[in-house]
Amino acid sequence: MARREIDMLHGPMVANIIRFAMPIALATIVQQLFHSIDMAVIGMCEGQNELAAVGSNTSLVNLIVSLFTGLSSGANVVIAQLLGAGKEKMAKKAAHTSLYISVISGILVMVLGVYLSPKLLIMMDTPPEIIDLSTQYLRIYFLGMPFLMIYNFTASILRSKGETTRPFYCLVAGGIVNAILNLIFVLGFDMSVAGVAIATSISNLVSCILVLIVLYKTKGPLKLSLPDLKFDKFIAFKIIKMGLPMGIQSCLFPISNIVVQSSVNSLGAAMVAGNAAGAAIETYSWALNGGFSQAMVSFVSQNYGAKNIERCKKAIRETLITGLILSSLFNLVMYIFIDPLIGIFTTDPALADIAKFRLIAMYLSFPTGLLMDNIASALRGFGHTVSPTVVSVLGICVFRILWLKTVFIKIKTYWAILIVYPISWILVTIGVIILTVKAVKKLENKELGM
Repeated sequence: MARREIDMLHGPMVANIIRFAMPIALATIVQQLFHSIDMAVIGMCEGQNELAAVGSNTSLVNLIVSLFTGLSSGANVVIAQLLGAGKEKMAKKAAHTSLYISVISGILVMVLGVYLSPKLLIMMDTPPEIIDLSTQYLRIYFLGMPFLMIYNFTASILRSKGETTRPFYCLVAGGIVNAILNLIFVLGFDMSVAGVAIATSISNLVSCILVLIVLYKTKGPLKLSLPDLKFDKFIAFKIIKMGLPMGIQSCLFPISNIVVQSSVNSLGAAMVAGNAAGAAIETYSWALNGGFSQAMVSFVSQNYGAKNIERCKKAIRETLITGLILSSLFNLVMYIFIDPLIGIFTTDPALADIAKFRLIAMYLSFPTGLLMDNIASALRGFGHTVSPTVVSVLGICVFRILWLKTVFIKIKTYWAILIVYPISWILVTIGVIILTVKAVKKLENKELGM
């Protein structure tokens, strides 16, 4: 095994979990930097409407990306289980089939996204004064969606064998390109919202090309080989069967956030801009959560494939503890620097107050969100994808929509919007804990022949 690959089946676990999770967390931060740089450049060089136009697209873009990122996580689970079981030929087929799925899904999202952009923004109650700018940004962003999909699937293939570092380097390269092009297009050519969208799409192309080169040069059964680039219907069905519920579950948060965004939109353009600035900073705190969630699903998947249930239980326990400690420390640092961080996005005192209010509320609630995501990831590693999706539908989508259509309608305050997050996280956390305990007991009884 190459040094850059992490052995998930043997040896000490905490150090390997951190080694696995941190590049993914940093990669998430780089991806968020794409969007944050967009907002910072627009906020400082343009005006409130331009900032709101970019920020109001966040929930919608996350919805689309989350569906297919969940699907790519299905590829991660399938390939990791095959590698854990020692079925390298099947793992090779699964990897190459995953690439086919990424291309098809990327083109599909691009076509539908470009066509439906204005209709979707109208459905979200986007303020009339920013609808044209929002549509322009969203359509250009969707043109680069195939590159983002291919990157996500390829990174998932590499993660299934414990490789997380080089995909991160590919994103860093794309991030540097994004920052440079933002300055050139907005400051140099005065392209405003269109400029930041074009820069983001080009940066996704750069990351996509680089990660494909990494997969081509990798050693072992997952190496990209043009003669092996064939579509296997059986494996594709297995990936979709595993990944589609995960994609739907991943979509629940952006779907509910679209409803949340619609509620924020109803409070006016200033609230939209302040909320967008706070949400952009908040996303960095979710980076560690995402890193440990990916570590959880990969470690559990490989050890489940190897039929080592005790090590699966150890992975769950140590990933949760490590994630909670490091995430809490990170959020504390973010809180200490909260004012200068907000100042990057806006110098308007009213908008800054809105952003700060959101961030403080979220920082206090993050531990519950981390528990929810990571325990659900453990279930996915065991191959249980439908049951956590059902729990999430009820706890995230249904509850949030009901809350916003009843409680918020009566109160009509920003606080009444934000409180829906921690309550829904607690509900789902309780549900996935019950499901995980039952799943582990069932596997233990199966081992004992009961």
